[in-house]
Amino acid sequence: MKIAVVAPEFPPEIGGTQRYAEGLVKALISADVEVTVVLRKDSEYKESPEYFNVIKVLSIDYKKDRTALNSYWGKFDVWHVCNASYSWIGLFAPTVITIFGNDIIAPYLFTQKVDLRNNSILKRGDRFSFWASKIRTGRLQRKGLKHVEKVIAISHATKSIAQDKYPFLKGDIDVIPVGIPPFDKEKILSDNSWKTNLLTVCRLDEPRKNIEAIIHAIAKLKKDNVIYFIVGEGKQLAALESLTRTLGMEEQIIFEGRVSDKRLNELYANANLFILTPTIEENSIEGFGIVYLEANCHGVPVLATKAAGCLDAVSENISGYFVKAPTAENISYEINRFLEKEIQFDRDKVMAHADSFTWDKVVLKILEQYKRIMD
Repeated sequence: MKIAVVAPEFPPEIGGTQRYAEGLVKALISADVEVTVVLRKDSEYKESPEYFNVIKVLSIDYKKDRTALNSYWGKFDVWHVCNASYSWIGLFAPTVITIFGNDIIAPYLFTQKVDLRNNSILKRGDRFSFWASKIRTGRLQRKGLKHVEKVIAISHATKSIAQDKYPFLKGDIDVIPVGIPPFDKEKILSDNSWKTNLLTVCRLDEPRKNIEAIIHAIAKLKKDNVIYFIVGEGKQLAALESLTRTLGMEEQIIFEGRVSDKRLNELYANANLFILTPTIEENSIEGFGIVYLEANCHGVPVLATKAAGCLDAVSENISGYFVKAPTAENISYEINRFLEKEIQFDRDKVMAHADSFTWDKVVLKILEQYKRIMD
């Protein structure tokens, strides 16, 4: 079986879509599938020819990419696309596409670009360029989705969004969750028996991640023994650090920035509770939330928002619990419930929940889709 994985977003870039694509590739290789990964021309990924082939040709431009891929259409049994903006590949080859949520709500990789910046008639050509590119990319995306053989949604929330926006997809979407690397429960380090450490891991780019509300929630607790670690970097980092200083919480709220895998494992191992309580916005949702499962791998329960993809990633009262409306007051209340042991979790059950999402299990469902297309 020869599979081409089209990944316009791929490590070392940071993000859930990037990690999904990399995890998918590694899982397919472990299943003895011959994999070729199609990346952007400017991808900084270091090629690993001993494991899989890499083709760096994508320009995020429909015409250029179609030309670059013309000689490859007949070389693979199935093309697996990891972003809805590349659904157009379904016009030329047998295609499975994984959709994540925000790529369906509003395309952000403009494969149909329009440049009106130098138009003498339009005073705000840059804004017109943005909206024209978005509309044209959306039209191409719709056309491509009508031709792909299978659409995979990473959560039921993503499936619902896609079917509402594209009614022709009703009945044609399967929900297959994001996978996580297999882990050995006996080798996972844990040292959280006496600490009160809270942890968040996310990109600090989008306001909907709601880190500001969590910081206010920690301040409202007024408990000196609570330490909150934030892992991640992004455009909001400076403002969040400033807020922390304003609240006088520098000793209790620690910004770790971007960390090594070793340090991240240490933080998970020493955490009592993982917190990520995003808001739901019109053009941006939490499509799934792989970080919840990564925390669960270490036996750490999670606090999440009761909405969108979080509902698929978190098993209520087993692997974590929810806040319905993620305000600072409500988040503080739910954290305090945990600290006062009003809600408790069994570490083995938390880890067992994560174990059900490992890539070796998830990839079997994806392989079934490939085989159906090939038959």
